[in-house]
Amino acid sequence: MISKKDAVKKHLKIWRSDPFSWGDGDCLTRCASYVADIHDIDPAMGLRGTYSSREGAQEHIDRAGGVAALVGQQLEGLGFEKADPEFGDIVVVQFGEIELGGICLGDKVAMSAETHLIEIPTRFVKVIAAWRI
Repeated sequence: MISKKDAVKKHLKIWRSDPFSWGDGDCLTRCASYVADIHDIDPAMGLRGTYSSREGAQEHIDRAGGVAALVGQQLEGLGFEKADPEFGDIVVVQFGEIELGGICLGDKVAMSAETHLIEIPTRFVKVIAAWRI
């Protein structure tokens, strides 16, 4: 098992270097890989590899009722609880007009976007939901 601090470092490095890939290396599956690294259980096990495009991801998101609902179903189904965000927790944030999954870094949120890793101060996003990891 790996500590949250070490897992955050490891996964941000991966997010910076590995290409974005719908269905296995997007904002939601990357967050799930982070959780799996800490807890040895993959919250995206049933989703991983079932889509390969933005449209495919959107179908899963729409069916669940939104990004926060989808993430909540996956995490809460494994016993993770909603919480006020702290370092290392999974968050869903509204960034402009879109919702993204990410990792809370304390006063920042890290999110994996199609073109690069985004680390943005929490004051510039709206945290919709967070789960204690």
